[in-house]
Amino acid sequence: MPGRRCIRHPPEYILATDLDGTLVGCKQSLQNLNRIILKQRSKILLLYITGRMFSSAWQLVKSEALLVPDILISDVGTELHVAPNFIRNAGWETKIGSTWKRTEIYSLLQGIKDLNPQPIHPKFRLAYTTESANFKSVLSQLYEMKRDLLLPIEIVPSLGHIIDILPEGAGKGPALRFVQQMYNIDEHQVFVCGDSGNDYSMFIQGFQGIVVGNACADFKHQLRNTSGCIHFAKSHYADGILEGLEIYGLFDR
Repeated sequence: MPGRRCIRHPPEYILATDLDGTLVGCKQSLQNLNRIILKQRSKILLLYITGRMFSSAWQLVKSEALLVPDILISDVGTELHVAPNFIRNAGWETKIGSTWKRTEIYSLLQGIKDLNPQPIHPKFRLAYTTESANFKSVLSQLYEMKRDLLLPIEIVPSLGHIIDILPEGAGKGPALRFVQQMYNIDEHQVFVCGDSGNDYSMFIQGFQGIVVGNACADFKHQLRNTSGCIHFAKSHYADGILEGLEIYGLFDR
């Protein structure tokens, strides 16, 4: 595990960013952003929020020389790991786990053709893929099943071929809201960064949003139809994050 960080002072704001395709993608722009973050590190609660499993996310932290975060939220917002030891937060798992019947839901979903399980088994997530040509049809069947059977689940589509099934009330946005309330930080001092569908729930919480320039076209279109404060960056990856933070007045290059 990379070097640990302990939160000694109440942070002034939260910087929460997706990893793949958002923070990670260009080494030079990542180095630029890291250097600027380090200048104000004591004020920032740095949070990585990813669809990756925890072990995979830590491998990325090491391989890409990412700053060690204060919190890492993995598995599409279903596991919340807090520095310095990055133990899973029991309060969050109690909150989302009360109605989660993983085995029962998995059995029901086996009846949906073209929904292919991924070979991973997180506690609070069922991970699937489907062919792009079948994506809309499979989603339609899932939403119909959820409605007809009153299933307490969240359906999280992303990138035109990935579909995650989570407990009701889970996801990146709700997990970030849990952290924001835990540290009693005003929602307008929470800055979220993303590039694709599983980031959507972060952008409808009332936080300050940054969509990186390389984000999926469908994701950008989806967000343009929502209310809220969102900056659509022209720059890509970490440079897009930095562009947004400059617009919001947090950083200067």
